[in-house]
Amino acid sequence: MQVRILIYLPYQSVAYQLELVLGGPQKVADYLQKVKEYEDFSSTVGTDWRKNVVHVSGGKTTTEITSFRNALASAATNYVLPGTYGGTVAPYVKDIAVPCPATPPVGDPNYGFQDCQTWANSEIATKVNNGAGILTYYGHGNPRVTDYFYGYSIDPGRNYMASKKYVGMFIYGCDVNNVFRGLNELVDYTLSNRSNKRPFTVDWLLTPSKGAVTIVGNSWEGYESVLTPYMQKWYSKLFVSDINRKPMGSIMKDVAALTINAIPGANGRTAAISPDVVTFNYNFAQANVHQTLLLGDPAIVLLQQSNPLPVDLISFEAQLINTNEVKVEWSTAWERSNNHFVIERSNDAKNFQEIGYVDAKGDTDLKSNYVYYDSKPLSGISYYRLLQVDNQENNNGNATEGKKTYSRIVAVNNPNINLVVVAPNPSVSQFKIQLDKSLELKSWNLSSIQGRILIPESKADILDLTHYPAGEYILNITSTDGKVYYKKVVKQ
Repeated sequence: MQVRILIYLPYQSVAYQLELVLGGPQKVADYLQKVKEYEDFSSTVGTDWRKNVVHVSGGKTTTEITSFRNALASAATNYVLPGTYGGTVAPYVKDIAVPCPATPPVGDPNYGFQDCQTWANSEIATKVNNGAGILTYYGHGNPRVTDYFYGYSIDPGRNYMASKKYVGMFIYGCDVNNVFRGLNELVDYTLSNRSNKRPFTVDWLLTPSKGAVTIVGNSWEGYESVLTPYMQKWYSKLFVSDINRKPMGSIMKDVAALTINAIPGANGRTAAISPDVVTFNYNFAQANVHQTLLLGDPAIVLLQQSNPLPVDLISFEAQLINTNEVKVEWSTAWERSNNHFVIERSNDAKNFQEIGYVDAKGDTDLKSNYVYYDSKPLSGISYYRLLQVDNQENNNGNATEGKKTYSRIVAVNNPNINLVVVAPNPSVSQFKIQLDKSLELKSWNLSSIQGRILIPESKADILDLTHYPAGEYILNITSTDGKVYYKKVVKQ
């Protein structure tokens, strides 16, 4: 079974969703629960802990350790500690006296470490358990380990607890977010297993009740000269007031645009542009933008201290209730100046259209339940979101449109609708070709059962076999999105 984990790749101002094969839907349910708990501002865990930031830095030489430490210290001074955000920072730095520990031999408890790798300070787990809004690592790494390693969240030896205080994780180093090797189902945390286990970033994202709610990291090579300014751009967007902080996907696109727009002659679709270096046509800053992945929900707003919505939206769900209807329902704990809700739907999670409108309660301290039925759902996987709209504001006698706020996106799979219908079938003469409303007909051709083309190309919605002998034929239908559908038709 394929389930979806959002991975965002910021090609300038566009983000694309990929799919990973992650087994059953339980992993998505576990991650969704983490998102819900993170966005529950009435939770007993509170939000004060989100002001805490943990910085971890490695390095294989004394020079690297000093440089990586200083990069994080500068980011802390310039972005985390000042009055606008006013956070705290706990730095953990690799021992500069032992930058490259000896590789442990077989039988050693730490066998598996190599290439200057070692355990990071165990206090990091305590900081994370008590609550850290951001956990940032700067150093060397690969999908399974970093050179100053704080471990897998599932590893009992590292003592990460199910505190439900989920970090936003940022990793500045090589290859840590390479999740494309087909190992994401191999749950293991032992050091001695150097290859056949899922990346530690996947572990932190998918482990229930602890770990991370979103992760940003490079999927290939990273270089200090590029990573440091890239980190600074991220921090400048993250450590701002709640009202000015954007969702993670939006920040990632903004940072990508800031990076690419500063490169002469660059464009968002080409990773290898360097007009001033003829012999080495590759730009590392731009490549870093293309190689950096955001794992998790791009709609999450990290570090929020209070509910950003004028309503406390405690649930938003959509489910297929029969073969031709989707039930969309949501609940609010309270509402302030809430005018109405707009229900929007998409077949690609990017381009949404309004399909419904529901009046809100306005002002209430009581729980309110809402429901909307989509009686003409799309086939396959479709996406729903909620747009909450405030009452109109009065500015010096002029009415202005109320503030608008989007919910998270939920997905529904409707396998019951045929995307392409050819009817009547069988028929003595004509067949009508009908496509689902999510598709548009580009063309079709007709062939014999043996594969010989009889009608080379047509855009008509009627197949006329009046002058053809009785028998079976194959109709090859192509939609405007390039998909091909095969239908057997029977002429009587």
